[in-house]
Amino acid sequence: MFLINFQKNEPIFMQIIKQVIKFYEIGVLKEGDKLPSVRHLAVELGVNPNTVAKAYQELENLQIVETLNKKGVFIKKINDNSVNKSLIKNLEILLCECKDSNISKKQIIDLIENIWRD
Repeated sequence: MFLINFQKNEPIFMQIIKQVIKFYEIGVLKEGDKLPSVRHLAVELGVNPNTVAKAYQELENLQIVETLNKKGVFIKKINDNSVNKSLIKNLEILLCECKDSNISKKQIIDLIENIWRD
């Protein structure tokens, strides 16, 4: 179900988070659905289990999933606020990558102004 693009600059844990949200939005995942275990998904994707655990933890912080002891990780009812938190987190990561790549604050602001102008 999940597909990871290892060539992408986006961290793998963020790709997992985005896919969980997208699957919910299009109806593939519904409230109450159980996500694969950390180990199972890590093996399926060929990634470190800590990467999947980080994604699940962030999804829980965003109130998108809940972990029930010894039962697993389940989708909660996702509201717009949870999705907005996820988008803001994505933007924060992207802006840090821009800063690390020496993209100037002015270039970012100019781009934002161009997008909002359209």
